[in-house]
Amino acid sequence: MLSAAKAWGGLATRRLARFHSTACSTLHTQLDSSLSRGTRRIQELFDQRQVLTLERGIGTHLGKDSKLWGTGSFDVGVYPDLPAIMKWSDFLDFKKLRKTGKPQEVEKLRSESAAGGEEGVLVRTCGIQLRGHEQLRRRLLLRAGMNEDGQMAARVRTADALLLVSGSHPLRHVLAWSGVLQDSVSALRLAHSLREQGLLPPQTSLWAVANPLVDAADSLERKVSAGAEVILTQPPLIYSKFESWLYGIDRLGMAGKAKIVVGIPMLTSSRSMQFWLELCSSAGQDSANLALAPFLRAEQHGPAAVQSFVHKYTSELIDRVLQLPGVAGLHIMPVSRQGRDLAYQLAKDGCLQPRMHGSHTDATASSA
Repeated sequence: MLSAAKAWGGLATRRLARFHSTACSTLHTQLDSSLSRGTRRIQELFDQRQVLTLERGIGTHLGKDSKLWGTGSFDVGVYPDLPAIMKWSDFLDFKKLRKTGKPQEVEKLRSESAAGGEEGVLVRTCGIQLRGHEQLRRRLLLRAGMNEDGQMAARVRTADALLLVSGSHPLRHVLAWSGVLQDSVSALRLAHSLREQGLLPPQTSLWAVANPLVDAADSLERKVSAGAEVILTQPPLIYSKFESWLYGIDRLGMAGKAKIVVGIPMLTSSRSMQFWLELCSSAGQDSANLALAPFLRAEQHGPAAVQSFVHKYTSELIDRVLQLPGVAGLHIMPVSRQGRDLAYQLAKDGCLQPRMHGSHTDATASSA
């Protein structure tokens, strides 16, 4: 009787082991297939044409860009991750201080998921801000649409990609010298590790940012080495600096290792140009006044002249940037109602139509 029980136990153990082995093999095959599908989706998108991404509205601006998104011009929607505290005066605002906790974060993602639907590639920004390693780990999972155990959050669309940024919390500038803060490179490494552990979906693409107006070209190497597959740049407001940076990363071979997507803000006035110069830490540069001057001149001739000028300025900038070597696409950033109106008009005028690789070369050859 005892020997029969031992034999049955051994048989059951062997069957369980075979089942476990088969289940693990099936799971790994599914994960590999998922990774392949996810990687192919974004890779094929960039292989087909120069990609257009749109910075989507969040919070009180959620849904206000639906008409612009509905033009069908955009392949990718990028949702920002803004801190409640963005400037020193915010520390005195009790309502903003209350928003620094975790509650309602999942509900915000559910609202964004419902408003954005299932169309296009979904990219969520993950701001590092003042987060330590464990806080950042939880934030990465949350922004990906996952619970802390790696399971999908209910009614939250899973992100196709995470865009890792250091963030704009004012204390980052104070503590920058300390060396204790996480940066985008450490965040990329952590996200890569979470993906390997299976806590982040294996198809999650990792994106990062660059500021060509102040960054050295070789600073991009660290981000690409840490796993960045796509780089979104700050806008080429001072074009000569941007062009020099772009040629510098091309010489280093970075454009062949990561897709470069250039930020294009919808500038509608001298005030908006000044805002972006300050945001890009470039307002104090000698060339900043030259970038600002044409907006000031247009404003001397009234609103109609400004409207005509900003349309011409933006459409020409789009064409100019897309003809540069190594540019894989554009990231359109309308941060106001006027900016959304300008972007919508550009889309209706055909300035934001999908452009196949080599189309500029073909057009130049035919015109010659």
